[in-house]
Amino acid sequence: MEAPLTIVVRGWAKSVTRMPGRDDTVLRVHGIGDLIGDLPMLPTLAGHERLLALTEMEVLSVSATQTSRLFTADPTLHRVVGEVLIERLAEADRRSAAVAGGEAAQRVAWLLAELAVRHGEQSGQNIRIPVPLTQDELGQLVGTSRESVARALTFLNRRGFVRHGRRSYTVVDLDRLVDYGQWSEPPSGLQPVRNAVESDRESEGFSVSVVTEKETEPRPQSGGLPGFWSDINEQQQEHLLRLGRTRRFRQGDHLCHQGESAEHVLVIRNGWTKICVRNAEGQETVVAVRGPGELIGEIGTISGGVRSATVTALRPVSALSVSADRFQHFLREHEGAWDKVLATMNGRLEQTTRRIVENGTQDGTKRLARFVLSLIEGSGVPVVTGGVEIPALSQAELASCADTSKETVSRAFRNWREQGAIRTGRRRTVVLAPERLREYAGLSAEE
Repeated sequence: MEAPLTIVVRGWAKSVTRMPGRDDTVLRVHGIGDLIGDLPMLPTLAGHERLLALTEMEVLSVSATQTSRLFTADPTLHRVVGEVLIERLAEADRRSAAVAGGEAAQRVAWLLAELAVRHGEQSGQNIRIPVPLTQDELGQLVGTSRESVARALTFLNRRGFVRHGRRSYTVVDLDRLVDYGQWSEPPSGLQPVRNAVESDRESEGFSVSVVTEKETEPRPQSGGLPGFWSDINEQQQEHLLRLGRTRRFRQGDHLCHQGESAEHVLVIRNGWTKICVRNAEGQETVVAVRGPGELIGEIGTISGGVRSATVTALRPVSALSVSADRFQHFLREHEGAWDKVLATMNGRLEQTTRRIVENGTQDGTKRLARFVLSLIEGSGVPVVTGGVEIPALSQAELASCADTSKETVSRAFRNWREQGAIRTGRRRTVVLAPERLREYAGLSAEE
């Protein structure tokens, strides 16, 4: 039976996941207006998560059949779901950067600023955060221990940024908290989805219920998503080729820049790229690698905003460039194309979420091994003499991707070379024994 689409009307919930051999880890918090259910085009949205009620909840539930009718009758809802995924991706990227780049007090400050702006209730000059999270749960959200959270809250209290009690947090000086936590404003939220369905909440297939039980069952975990190009059909590929033009980039060229207007999307045909995000202090972090078949620039195009990252060619790259207007025309013309775009974004959200969880629960060498394995799966190229070559990232870039230090990458690579697991050259890494990396990553043969 297909799961319904569910929207929070009242109360609070948390999404959690469980790493092998560890307790639940909190991934995100859901409040009023948030979508917490599946969609017909994304049957495994957040499929690795379980939902736990933090308080008594009232939810608006829309049956799978009625959801399908809604999306058929109003194709613009696909754009709204795109906005939902954009918000979750942006939140996950901000959280990933906070976890990787700051001391515990800065991480907690960032999280409290995020919760205050997204869910806070104004009370005079203060902002009360109504989400009843324990200090342990705060720690899970930013990859640190409960003891570190306790020390951070004491520090932030003494600085006059926040006040806290048992599962209660009040922001006293949001401006200073934002500055200290290096928080940046998120895109618009999910309100349009809630408005779209609430107007017909008494219609067939809609129901409002109060959730008091503590847990919902996890949905089946999704497999790896193919690249966007191989995911669309031949007719759609031919149409995109007619709408766009091929562009070529040399190694080191920028395909697009963070902050610039999103005037086109790109589909990589050959070559590899790195995705980098620069913070307010100018520090650059590599957050992902994209290869053949991958779609680039869809977030800014859908949201009508600016580029959220800089994309740089790691090797010579050829890409299909399609203007924003023409890409929007393509999505209107081809029923189902929106689903492929949303599936691509959902896959990236899952990747970022896994990275956040692993950052809080594994050491640097394990994270590095898992990242290299993900490169093999998504972008690896078989070598005639044996092994699989991965994208040409420097050790510093690999460290950035795995949220670890360059020294950790250097030590791990030296050990892996001695064990015959990899062969390296200048910006060239060939994995000779992936099974060895699986052992280093703590993965079983089935994972």
